[in-house]
Amino acid sequence: MKLIRLCLFTLFILVAQISHSQNLVLNPSFEIANGCPNQINQVDKADGWSGYGGTPDYFNACSNVTSPLYGVPTNTRGFQAARTGDAYIGLFTYANFGPNLREFVGRPLAAPLQPGTTYFVSMWVTHVEQSLVQFATNNIGVRFSTVPFSQANPDTVNNMPVMFATSIITDSINWVNVSGSFVADSAYTHICIGNYFSDTLTSIINMGSPTTVYAYYLIDDVCVSPDPVFCPVEITSISEIRDQKLSVFPNPASKSITITKSGMQRILSGEIQIYNETGQLKYSRNSGSEMQLTIDISDWSGGCYFVKLISEDTISNMRFVVVK
Repeated sequence: MKLIRLCLFTLFILVAQISHSQNLVLNPSFEIANGCPNQINQVDKADGWSGYGGTPDYFNACSNVTSPLYGVPTNTRGFQAARTGDAYIGLFTYANFGPNLREFVGRPLAAPLQPGTTYFVSMWVTHVEQSLVQFATNNIGVRFSTVPFSQANPDTVNNMPVMFATSIITDSINWVNVSGSFVADSAYTHICIGNYFSDTLTSIINMGSPTTVYAYYLIDDVCVSPDPVFCPVEITSISEIRDQKLSVFPNPASKSITITKSGMQRILSGEIQIYNETGQLKYSRNSGSEMQLTIDISDWSGGCYFVKLISEDTISNMRFVVVK
């Protein structure tokens, strides 16, 4: 009987190690702590994780008594239970007191990515209580690097994440899955998390809070794996705000594009801007009462472009590709 128990225990440990090894992100839900947070900018207390720019925050239930502003589920950002365990991190994806202001976090991977291999990337995010944060955005996502970053050598906006939220996330009750896949083109050694798009390519809405000047999100359960079983993609309904969903067709396009908007109010009211993938403005005009707008792109270079519609209180984006 002792031998059977020993074999079962050994098998359990082996299976746990194999399952854990399939996720290349160690401490994925920030549970392993080398100290309890008691102020902002203490992501490094989540074992293996570091602040890669700005002053991102760490929240853990171990602080509930001594430093409740950084506890879980109640803290300085309101009330939110962890999706897994008793911890999560938080960062802002936009601030209106300067251009391209961001907070980033990251850590080394358990093993370098293999070039040419498809990887699945997943994380869970939630907007903090709306009364505490003025803005909400899309674009929170992931990129990879061959070098680490720090507050002395911060990560930067580069418009090149491998996976990101295309819709504005406003849900402050449920955890929302942000996920995708990509083919590694380098032996990346570090995962980096944040909004890597510039302000001009980020959709922003004003939530109405007068107390802050940024958009802030909590993050839990980060996963990177060559096996989709370990980084599942969940289909989550994220409503477009104020009927601002844009459509571009055809996509890809070579000669012209037509821009429309779905929803009950389909008038393209506001300023239309189009940027190339480096953030340079390619086209701009004020739209009045048009239901659609057709633009000649026959002399544009091939590549990825971003349509931006700026209305009175909402900014919405849509990507399209020009092929030659």
